Amino acid sequence: MTDESSCNTRLAQEYYARARTAHQSGDVSSAIQWLQESLKVAPDFADGWIALGEVMKAHQEWDMAASAYLKAVEVKPDAAEAWAGLGWVLTEQGDHENGISAYQQSIQLNRSQTPVKYNLALELINSARKVLNETLELLQEVVSEQPSDHNAWNTLGFALHMSRRQDEAAEAYCRAIEIAPEIDDFKMNLLVAHYGIGTAHIKALAPNEDASNHGFTDNEIATMDEMCSMDTEEMVRRFF
Repeated sequence: MTDESSCNTRLAQEYYARARTAHQSGDVSSAIQWLQESLKVAPDFADGWIALGEVMKAHQEWDMAASAYLKAVEVKPDAAEAWAGLGWVLTEQGDHENGISAYQQSIQLNRSQTPVKYNLALELINSARKVLNETLELLQEVVSEQPSDHNAWNTLGFALHMSRRQDEAAEAYCRAIEIAPEIDDFKMNLLVAHYGIGTAHIKALAPNEDASNHGFTDNEIATMDEMCSMDTEEMVRRFF
């Protein structure tokens, strides 16, 4: 490091410290001014860019915050804090795909960031809901166009169940069973949906059987309990 570069770094750090003091006292204008001065003398000062991004983010200046965070990760690609800030700003701007990517990059660099993991989890949930809604729309079109496709009805039932729409899921599974009553997996799927909605839908399958089990054996009821303990991935592997 040259003498000039070393001097610039010290000066940037001094301006950065003044910016922090100003911001802590509520003088946002001065804080921004000192950060800008800091970055003039040391354009590669990542902490300055991160701090500028934080100030802009706090005041919902999303474009300016994003620019600051992008500059921070440009000069310091392993700056987990900058990636986290960028993730927040991008999702606030509606760019959820790139926001998720930024959060993931941040966590990959530093997995101890609990708030960042929580924010990423929320974004993934919202993304999954969007995908699931699109999936439902497509499947509903398929069963409308091909109403005798038992696999389509079964898959629609699964998607509805994952959307916590158990009543509709049960109806879809019943349609699949009506078309292909020999496929036991459809009945098992209906049992899982039935677990959360009561007995009304299953009665139609075996109206003359013992009302306690509605036509299913004790082993099948035990299987229901087992399946209800499965996570989504296990259910997909078993039934699809």
